[in-house]
Amino acid sequence: MEKPVEVPCGPSEPQENRPHLGWRVHFLELVVISYFIGYVLNFMMSVQFVYARLESNLLREGNVTLNGTVKNSHCVATIGNDSGAQIVARAQNMASSWQLYLSLVGGIPSVFATILLGSLSDRIGRKVLLLLPAVGAAIRSATYCAVSYWGLPLYCLLIVHGIEGCTGSFVATLLASFAYTSDITARGKKRSLQITIMESMLGIALGISNLTLGFMIKEWGYTVPNIPALVMNISAGLVTVFLLPETRKSGPYSKSPSLGKAFYRVFHFYFSTKNGNPRDCYLISIATFAMASLAFVGASGVETLYVLNEPFCWNSVQIGYFATTRALCQAFAAVLIVKLLQFCLSDVGIALVSGACKVASLLLEGFATKDAYMYVVAVIGMSGIAVLAMIRSIMSKMTPKDKLGAVFASIASVEAVTNMTASIAFVAIYQETLTFYDGTVFFCMAFVVSVSMVLYLILHYKLKRREAALMQVQQAVIVNEERKPLLGNRETGGY
Repeated sequence: MEKPVEVPCGPSEPQENRPHLGWRVHFLELVVISYFIGYVLNFMMSVQFVYARLESNLLREGNVTLNGTVKNSHCVATIGNDSGAQIVARAQNMASSWQLYLSLVGGIPSVFATILLGSLSDRIGRKVLLLLPAVGAAIRSATYCAVSYWGLPLYCLLIVHGIEGCTGSFVATLLASFAYTSDITARGKKRSLQITIMESMLGIALGISNLTLGFMIKEWGYTVPNIPALVMNISAGLVTVFLLPETRKSGPYSKSPSLGKAFYRVFHFYFSTKNGNPRDCYLISIATFAMASLAFVGASGVETLYVLNEPFCWNSVQIGYFATTRALCQAFAAVLIVKLLQFCLSDVGIALVSGACKVASLLLEGFATKDAYMYVVAVIGMSGIAVLAMIRSIMSKMTPKDKLGAVFASIASVEAVTNMTASIAFVAIYQETLTFYDGTVFFCMAFVVSVSMVLYLILHYKLKRREAALMQVQQAVIVNEERKPLLGNRETGGY
């Protein structure tokens, strides 16, 4: 079978001189996995912590005692206890609302921070963009530790989520890691695979975090898990500062753009056609990414609430087992599957196969009634992260190297918006369908991924048309170059 040939959709440019920084560039993987272990530890703990705190307050107010222990889930403990069952249902709704508030407070500033920092990263370098989110995550972990230990009000969490949002949060780390990867790799399949590997780092971090989190909550409650999260965030910052080399030379800080100029630099890909900029390809690509990201991000918070409720009634250890299984399946299987599919498919083809698997897994999750079904969901959807990895790769290949930070900033800002929107939309859907059929939210996610696959097909058509147009232009240039000596000989009488 003939191997697919990829031609960039963007404007052509001379052969790129990639920086050769030696083995130290692999500290990037250590920075990313350290940051996300700390971030995920805190994030997954926060969902369960807020739920437990609200439930505890409601039980105290209603003077109701549950018979459950740490080993048994709260919904199991309410069997035969009508007052307890009502309180647990109310705690579910209140916890969902708190997830909305925290997502908004952290998500809105992270959008603006990502746009500004991403635009600047092409000038001041990638390391600043890796350092700031690590600092923000460390502050967040320390605050959660204090709120849990001293019993401080939950409103303190709103403040710290806002502070972390101003540092760019996890989307800024993703932005920096993908821009850094594109700096040190040439266009082509190697970059696609490397970006998939970076996506898998998140899966490995999810696996490690969830495996240890359940046991830590079971043994020590909600205070102790924040300590290793804090240590990992600090470690990520120290490795960034002292060990990771910079890939971009710093420009003059005095010429840092205003927020308005930063917006233009980040988003001009989507409305400008100057210098052969493929605006239509960029627009379809970012729409594809937004739709896919909605489902991937939206599933995280809702899924924890979903399995805490009937018929699963999981506790923290069971949640940890499942999240670890799925995350590690995604981390290792996605890289292997992408590597194998590259022999016969383009980036778009790989994304379509991965998207179909993700849709199937979401549909099964919506119908799941037993624990075993949830693990089948994890296996079926294990290549799903390639959907996002491939669109990042396609967009990076369309972009000149001096604008990679800007294009990844636009992707990250959309990711921040979708993170916030997905949390609001899917949690709201879950709340409204909780008494009707709580799996409805996963059917909605499957529909969203299906829309992204349709957009991928449109993008494939556009890429093929542009590829054909570029080849015609190149052939015309070659013909003209061949005819020049002949015309010269005619003019001088030498032909």
